[in-house]
Amino acid sequence: MTFSALIAAAFLAVSPPQTGVLGSDGITLIGARGALKFGATEAEALAYAGAVFPGAPTRAQETNCRNGVFSHADWPQGVRLTFQAGKFVGWSADRVLQGDYSTAAGLNFRDSVTRLRQGRGGFMLSTAVQGREFAYAGVWGRVLQPGGEATIDRMWSGLVCARR
Repeated sequence: MTFSALIAAAFLAVSPPQTGVLGSDGITLIGARGALKFGATEAEALAYAGAVFPGAPTRAQETNCRNGVFSHADWPQGVRLTFQAGKFVGWSADRVLQGDYSTAAGLNFRDSVTRLRQGRGGFMLSTAVQGREFAYAGVWGRVLQPGGEATIDRMWSGLVCARR
């Protein structure tokens, strides 16, 4: 194999950047069919996310949550799907999520707090035990760093077991 063929093969082996919409009613991952809405079965949700994120997720269960017992599927790419009674009920994502992910309202991990406040009436941060939190268009999030140049560290929607 020639050097240029090796370079081409290596380039093709790199997966394209992942993109998607993190919504108040579920998620849409580019590269998967359609959208994953809250209420889908756990098997449907695992197959949906598995079409985009390689490898098996880490599984865990939480029994001490305010809203009951939850199970989770965590992918190292920064996405967690939350299940209750065999149904997809929530998602969370953190800043290690690579690609171009944003909410339907345009919130993005790369945007600074100053930029998020511009042109988004009602975007406010409140002081929380861990950093500052917001709720905007059905999505919640957390900013750990102070100041206007800080960016979102975590976002979630639906039912999740978040400790504050």
